[in-house]
Amino acid sequence: MSFQAPLTIKKALERIDKRELLLPAIQREFVWSADDIELLFDSLMCDFPINSFLFWKVDNAENKNQYKYYQFLTKYIEYYHETADSFNTNGVNDFCAVLDGQQRLTALYLGLKGSYAYKKPYAHWDNLDNYPERKLYLDIWKKYKEYTEEEHKNIAEYDDEREYGFYFLTEQEFNNLGGSSRFFKVGDILTENTKMYPVS
Repeated sequence: MSFQAPLTIKKALERIDKRELLLPAIQREFVWSADDIELLFDSLMCDFPINSFLFWKVDNAENKNQYKYYQFLTKYIEYYHETADSFNTNGVNDFCAVLDGQQRLTALYLGLKGSYAYKKPYAHWDNLDNYPERKLYLDIWKKYKEYTEEEHKNIAEYDDEREYGFYFLTEQEFNNLGGSSRFFKVGDILTENTKMYPVS
């Protein structure tokens, strides 16, 4: 076992897209809530460490064929799509199996490139239309702790752990709350010439 050079978040997501990072069958399902993901991005903005990752390089046919592997979940839908699809590694190039860090890496992917859907309040659980797609946005007007009582009522309940206003919003919520004049779609940072945070 050895420590590797830090990997940027952007590079990690590219490796997920290329199936160079996979999940072994021993990993549990993704269990983070939208709030958990928002708080992870809040930690990154605060420059807090998000801990290290443990990868196992799978570079021989025996280990590729002996075990079952899964792709990362890229679009989460509560109740309907919470489990990633399996991936046939027979004949593929070498890859790394993620032994520790699945929840954080999946959360980063969903926030930057994927989507997160959960049920509307008081809606029936057995109708897929009640699970609108949500993208992650950052409030660029003000920090979370600068919100008025009215803003906490309209946007999110008060949470003293937050510093910044990261939210999973539907397109309608995004427009109703001020649209692009107030909120920045977090995934757009991948298309900008912006320094990415390192993953160590």
